[in-house]
Amino acid sequence: MHALNNTDQAMQTPQFWRTPARKPIAQLRREAKPSQPEGTFTEIFCHHGGLNQLHLLVPTLAKLSQQQQRWITFIAPPCLPNNAALKRAGVDTTKVRVVHTRSVTDYWHTLEEALGNGMSSTVLAWPPHGEFNDAHREVLKRASIDGQTQTFVFRQLGMAQNEIPQAKEETLQLALAL
Repeated sequence: MHALNNTDQAMQTPQFWRTPARKPIAQLRREAKPSQPEGTFTEIFCHHGGLNQLHLLVPTLAKLSQQQQRWITFIAPPCLPNNAALKRAGVDTTKVRVVHTRSVTDYWHTLEEALGNGMSSTVLAWPPHGEFNDAHREVLKRASIDGQTQTFVFRQLGMAQNEIPQAKEETLQLALAL
């Protein structure tokens, strides 16, 4: 498996993006709008918990930071995003905020609030290992729609098979080997 340079390239690579019917996102993209609508909820499965996978989303973050006055919010990233690299990629870093929480309960409350309050154009989240479930997914998807917030939830590959969600039409999933 190889790394992809940006979200557009990933979206056009069917082995990475699939829907429940196993229809490649590239085909769905031709049938739908050219960009993800606000309120989109995307789970990204990665081998490593760091920020290596962000390079796929940087073009989207740059575009959102230039077109909207809302925040780009990182919730509990495993390490701090590289401010200089984000600036070089065109991200307005004055609109980037990083939020850490003190407990798992605070994490879920903070994440739901960030998604639903409409103050963020996009939220990138790294849930605590073993804490993400179908109930959390549904609450977060609803909050994402209510706040018109693009959501990217980064989850680690290698979890038990029964923890991997059965993809639904409104959830995009991406598995990366980075």
